[in-house]
Amino acid sequence: MIEEWIGSPRTVEPFPGYSFLKVGLVSGILGLPGLVVGCSLPESGEVRAPEVDSNAAADKALELYDKDSNSMLDQEELRACPGILSALPRYDTNQDQKVDRDELVSRFTTLFSSGVGLMSVGCTLQRAGSPVIGATVRFVPEEFLGESVQAAAGVTDGSGVARMAVPDDKLPENQRGLKMMQVGVYRVEIETQSGQLARSKQPLGFEADPASRMGSDAMFRLTGR
Repeated sequence: MIEEWIGSPRTVEPFPGYSFLKVGLVSGILGLPGLVVGCSLPESGEVRAPEVDSNAAADKALELYDKDSNSMLDQEELRACPGILSALPRYDTNQDQKVDRDELVSRFTTLFSSGVGLMSVGCTLQRAGSPVIGATVRFVPEEFLGESVQAAAGVTDGSGVARMAVPDDKLPENQRGLKMMQVGVYRVEIETQSGQLARSKQPLGFEADPASRMGSDAMFRLTGR
């Protein structure tokens, strides 16, 4: 149930020595993250907001995940699309626990018409109340968004926080080194300092939402030996 994502933790399949509990979205708890707004031409030195066709993205999402071909995604189908499932209340405007094509189009339009080129997102990893240090976190855009949205990655610091960042070679020269990423719907991959990649019964996901001027942060709690 979506309540388990935004409120109570939910256990997912462990990889050797660890399991993951999803803790949910936390807005602005990691300082004062900001937004870079602009849809200027590349030569202006500003980062374009991702150009995503909402109708095409909705059609592709249904093609990928609508297994019973009823033009909507129920929670079982959304297990294969964790970025949307993690933010289900933002999509499910009629509160029927399903997402139809119109709801997909509406949400994608809201996300990608914001004009936000980059936003600050932190991902916190904890185990037994202590920070997980040196883990690599990757946010991989969902396939239905096309090629406009770039992947982001970060390594957790001494506080267990990874500042997610688009690779420098994808940024204008004057914005390289920024620890910021694009608006979008993502799968989340976590690799520990020992090089073990997390495995789970269902994929982990995150929606980077520009609506909050404080930014959006993610938190995952690792448990186990």
